[in-house]
Amino acid sequence: MKLHLCFGALLLAAGIAAAAEAITDDSEKKNCGSGRETQIRTIGELAQAANVSVTPETPYLVLLSDFHLYDPANAGKQGDVVWSKDIRGDLERLVATIDAFRPRPGMVVVTGDLAHDGGAAQYEELKRIFARLDPAIPLFAIPGNQDDPAKMREILGDAVAGNPVRKLGGWTLVGLDTGKQGTLSRNEAALLKQALNEAGTRPVMIFTHHTPVQQPGWEPVRALRETLVKAVAARSAAAWLVSGHAHANFLVRMHYDGLKEIPVLTNTSSTGSYGYDAPSLRVIFLGRENVAASAIWRYAASDAGFRIDPPVSDWPVYTPAALDPEQELLNIDREKQKELAVERRGVGEAANYDYIDAGGRLLLAIPAAEYATHAPLTLELDLESDYIVRAGSSEDSLATVFDSGRRQPRKTLRLPVPPEAVNGILYLEIRDRTPEDGFGAFIHGIRLLGRDAK
Repeated sequence: MKLHLCFGALLLAAGIAAAAEAITDDSEKKNCGSGRETQIRTIGELAQAANVSVTPETPYLVLLSDFHLYDPANAGKQGDVVWSKDIRGDLERLVATIDAFRPRPGMVVVTGDLAHDGGAAQYEELKRIFARLDPAIPLFAIPGNQDDPAKMREILGDAVAGNPVRKLGGWTLVGLDTGKQGTLSRNEAALLKQALNEAGTRPVMIFTHHTPVQQPGWEPVRALRETLVKAVAARSAAAWLVSGHAHANFLVRMHYDGLKEIPVLTNTSSTGSYGYDAPSLRVIFLGRENVAASAIWRYAASDAGFRIDPPVSDWPVYTPAALDPEQELLNIDREKQKELAVERRGVGEAANYDYIDAGGRLLLAIPAAEYATHAPLTLELDLESDYIVRAGSSEDSLATVFDSGRRQPRKTLRLPVPPEAVNGILYLEIRDRTPEDGFGAFIHGIRLLGRDAK
């Protein structure tokens, strides 16, 4: 399948797996505007072609995302597509490209996943690389699911990864931390509310790592989408949602639950880690009342040049279903188990289930507070064999909530989340009930459900 994707509608249907296919110059010219895209080489030419002006009142920003900088010791390592790419060469070309832009960008924004493993050495390396950029250009970075926010702030500094609310031209820019799972904590939701109140009638651009546009196979970001859309729904001024994580360029007008349409723009990887249109950067021209234009620059391509995005009125409309709190809020699959695990003693993997060996246990720390607005919360466990389930608001307060009593066939359990854990962390332990019999316990699935779960 060939993706003619200025718009991104096919990405929404096909998912990220198909997103790495290239598109031809002919398809770009047919679907992306005037056909002059690969002839546009400078910001001045781009501004002229897009009929915009660059002034202190109407500046432009450069949007980057998903570097996935890794430890050089892992270069070429099998099992991870990122480690097989020349990311460092891309980053050096990226900085050189931005530094050559005239007039200068008003800001450079990075929407997460700067480091592939959140390692301090990678942030130190990024700091050195971006030190080559003109210091007059502000750099603004938010964390992604692969990042360590504390290390980012410590090493890159508050000027880059600290203050989450910025001003540029007549716009308010808000950067939010969506954590590991694509959700907003109470603190982040409060920050967003305060920033929007202080923005008043100024247009706003909200940056998140996870995209509020749901794609097949992605983590459940429905709650994130609901929070963002409802936060800006009553505003008369322009509001844009901009994200990374997708490793693909797509543009939609999101029409949510009867509210006004909101532009959503998702950027690809700015290094060659993987993704559609990667490696590239995007420029966004900020008008006085709305975005004036945007364009992609595939800086490492042999035909490097700008490709102008179509006008917003030509973007497809995406109408997601409203969040249904009766459905799953969090699917704790194997990867989520590893992410949330406090202890995985004796936990192994089979084809269709995880197993806990005799005497082993799985202890998870589930961020129930992130879903508290959908309380009461219910845990759904799909278990088999011989097990005890304990839960509590801390490791020291675990209490038995289910004891199989003997070997059981596969069955689904629905257990209420203890009230004391709803606004904090839910600690969930599953362990083998009788180590001496050698059978262990088998985990087929764990889900967190919202109110009125049936």
